[in-house]
Amino acid sequence: MLGSWGCFPAPWQGPTEPGVPPATNLLWMVFDACDVLVFNSDSFNGFPVVDNNPLHNPIWNTLGPNFSGLHMLLGFNTSALGGVGTGGVFAQGLGEGSSVLQAWFSAVGTTQPATIPQNSQNIPVGGPIVPAAMGLIGPQGIADFWDVYVQLPGGPTIGPSIQTPTGWWYAWVSL
Repeated sequence: MLGSWGCFPAPWQGPTEPGVPPATNLLWMVFDACDVLVFNSDSFNGFPVVDNNPLHNPIWNTLGPNFSGLHMLLGFNTSALGGVGTGGVFAQGLGEGSSVLQAWFSAVGTTQPATIPQNSQNIPVGGPIVPAAMGLIGPQGIADFWDVYVQLPGGPTIGPSIQTPTGWWYAWVSL
């Protein structure tokens, strides 16, 4: 059962929003794990998807109501390879000023092959590797699509935590 995982206290110091203590402000969650963000809708045919109807896909119903201030969830729509250094490349991109979304897609594109070459029994699998992300849309179309971890002069900042979502966005990249 998925609980409300958007605001667990954590012993880290990162960017915060005004008035929110750093140890209780989880902004992004990354799962370097297979099938976390499976999008199984026949109507999905573009990048990004902005959909105000949560009935179009079960992912909105499963994950969306549990964001609780979380800005973005990143993971894979498919299988992926472990132990290839995706996390380190992702962190490097964040430190260089890339948006969280750009850093994730770039890290996956740099470290993952376009398809799974074989499974643990050396049997060819051949399925594509598709990184994905989702986030909330708030009143007046506000979204945290371009959040950054390190703000560069004149660059984008961290968006607001959306407490009353009006929809969700979903983005993916084919490698």
